[in-house]
Amino acid sequence: MTLEVCKNFGNNVKKYRKAAGYSQETFAEAIEIGTTSLSLIETGKGFVTARTLAKIAEVLNVDVFKLFIAKNDENLDLFYQNILRKVEKYKNDNEKLLLLEAFLNVL
Repeated sequence: MTLEVCKNFGNNVKKYRKAAGYSQETFAEAIEIGTTSLSLIETGKGFVTARTLAKIAEVLNVDVFKLFIAKNDENLDLFYQNILRKVEKYKNDNEKLLLLEAFLNVL
């Protein structure tokens, strides 16, 4: 995961958390992780498991994809190009492509 993606994700989690009126402590409890882990996520120094990602979206009542949206179109284009490069690596790996497809279907 690139540092930019982690930072965008973390900023969005923090933005939606505050908008929903959660402190770090109460939100961490609601999504069943520690406050240190949440702090790392919000500062872009850590990332989430699929389970925690789903919990964040559920508790904040926000679509998962919105947590990954960058602030401007330039960042979105870079993000999109990065995704395409990563997917290209797996074009001959059926297992990983099926897993990726399953993940994308959840979005």
